[in-house]
Amino acid sequence: MIDDEQLDRMIREIDLGVPREKSQVPVNPETTKYWNRLVEEIAQIKAQGYIVEIPFEAPSVDPVDPKMIINIE
Repeated sequence: MIDDEQLDRMIREIDLGVPREKSQVPVNPETTKYWNRLVEEIAQIKAQGYIVEIPFEAPSVDPVDPKMIINIE
């Protein structure tokens, strides 16, 4: 499983435009899956005109039970 440090580093590197092959996060199928997902999500955030801010503590990347999601309007 990917750890919080790896996730945090990936977010920072992607936000700074570091290519995957120059990342300090080990390249393996699991980290590459998360890297690709984060690239898409960060691009969508920036395309909407928002800024990506990295939290002090990274949220869990474990699957979330849909019943636990609350929409705030």
